[in-house]
Amino acid sequence: MGGCSFYHNHCYYFIINLVKSKKVSDFKSEEDISASIEKILSYVNDTYGEQRGYPEIQAIMKDPACVFHKTKMVFDDYPLQENEFAYMHQVDQNPSKGFVLYMHPFFTDNEIILPLLMAYHFVVVNFGESAKASHAEQLGAGLNEMAVDEYYEKLCSFSDSIPKAK
Repeated sequence: MGGCSFYHNHCYYFIINLVKSKKVSDFKSEEDISASIEKILSYVNDTYGEQRGYPEIQAIMKDPACVFHKTKMVFDDYPLQENEFAYMHQVDQNPSKGFVLYMHPFFTDNEIILPLLMAYHFVVVNFGESAKASHAEQLGAGLNEMAVDEYYEKLCSFSDSIPKAK
């Protein structure tokens, strides 16, 4: 993967630092996580079909077979760093209390881009500190029916499109 600014500075950072105090899942190895992601993707294909847009990604986010804990999305850039399009926040040390996905307001009305941005963050809910950026890319690309490299490049482009704060 190339030199996209969001990748190293923000998205990988949130995965590593989000859930330090409480492990979200019992997945021990990267292979276990990848296998679980493949099961999720198979379930999604069987349940939601292959054509998925914003309404389907919203339904997937509420489906406990796909996103293991209650999650809601709000459009608020308060907790976001520069060039960060979203941040998944665990509301309590107990992951069953839920998560909030803070999405940059710049993307509020873009139902074409939102599924790509949302899907990247679901691994935090499912796998917590065990998740790696490669897992986020695997799940996000799979949910959006794309190759991982294509998905990554789109995320870079979207991150770079966020207007700079003044």
